[in-house]
Amino acid sequence: MQHNLLRQRASDDVGHLSNEFADTMQISAWDMHADEMPNRDDNVRLFLDTPIPKEPWRRYVEKGEPRRQRAESINGSHSILLSTISGQRSRMRETNFEYGLWGLRRQWNAAKISAILLKTPHDRNERAFINKITEEPEYNVVIGQAFPEKLARYADHFFGIGLHANESKQHFIDAFGEKNCSFMDTGNLIAQAVSMDYPDEIKAQDIVIITPDSGNKLDREPLVDGIVRGLNVHNALYPGNTLNLSGHFNERVQLLHQAPNFDALGKERDSEYDVHLDEHGIDSLLKEKIKDKIVLLVDDTTDTMATLITAAEALLKAGARAAIAGVTHPVLAHYKRGKEKELEDGTKVGNALAYADQKTLNGQPVLSRIYTFRTIPNIDRRIQQIVENGNRGKFRVLNPASLIVPALFHACDLAEGKPRRPLSEIPDFNIDLFNPNCFGS
Repeated sequence: MQHNLLRQRASDDVGHLSNEFADTMQISAWDMHADEMPNRDDNVRLFLDTPIPKEPWRRYVEKGEPRRQRAESINGSHSILLSTISGQRSRMRETNFEYGLWGLRRQWNAAKISAILLKTPHDRNERAFINKITEEPEYNVVIGQAFPEKLARYADHFFGIGLHANESKQHFIDAFGEKNCSFMDTGNLIAQAVSMDYPDEIKAQDIVIITPDSGNKLDREPLVDGIVRGLNVHNALYPGNTLNLSGHFNERVQLLHQAPNFDALGKERDSEYDVHLDEHGIDSLLKEKIKDKIVLLVDDTTDTMATLITAAEALLKAGARAAIAGVTHPVLAHYKRGKEKELEDGTKVGNALAYADQKTLNGQPVLSRIYTFRTIPNIDRRIQQIVENGNRGKFRVLNPASLIVPALFHACDLAEGKPRRPLSEIPDFNIDLFNPNCFGS
């Protein structure tokens, strides 16, 4: 079966990786136009209008016969639509993605379609926004249920980042069916990065992994797998300082039972900008668990940093040695006027990036390090611009491209009616976890 890979929006690392995949599989790859939302009567634009020099990984198809041939190649084939939905215009991009799938199915008659998203809507509160087409209010909770159903009208398979919000994940499973739906877990890569930066603490079992929202399900297995992968990377980087591993499988089982502890905190949200721990707080058992340890807080998304900083402060006061955070979707918004956050010295900051960088407790950083992903456009540039006088090294922006590799191969497997190939048979492309160019400079 012929396969095509189309991108609406992607970070540089995912762009480079998807090109490498397309060349390895010898399939066509190009970028769709995705900057404006078409009206219902318009054709979805299958190609970029002009090349984008600042993003050389993008693949531009020349006008005329090359575009006609590419469009014809979709008819009766399998098409993969890859996109990142994020930022303040995410509602428009969600609609763009839906239109892109509609165009592939209805305008160009793709036989099979796989949808791959690096960020999916998963709001659980009752805030409303105005739909730009109907001009009627729509609610996030309703959208969380309706969005998967809309995608399933046109796409056959769905691949997305695993969400801690279990009800959101279930909506996609209900819409696509369990066999046609798969989730990429970022906890594995967060744990891998942490173990590369803190190998001695990992080995000494000095890190406790906590979710700051007990409503989220913290899956231990991918986190532990990431720890083992990180230790193995450490061995490859520093062969003269090899950690004593007793074999991948045995070490993984050992870590499941012995190494980092896992726990959860309950929170209650007072407003968009303020949260507090629930009535259970930090009990004596948790205090004993975190005493003189490094706490890794793992969450799926952060907008104002209120949850992570509130939890980190409470854990430091309860006896933790330090707090670090791993978060998948770093929205890191600017605060509304009058909602600025006050620092320990009384000064105020107007955005979540600066707040995360400068917030201290008794002179100690509340968060010593923050791991996140390029699921938000221009996150590296935003950190460089906003955290001008702080410690930019505190922010470790990870490459999500390795999450995409299995999704791309498995999408082709499902389209051809084959079982998903084992991960051991999927090339890793030597992806650099910390490099925005994916494979190195």
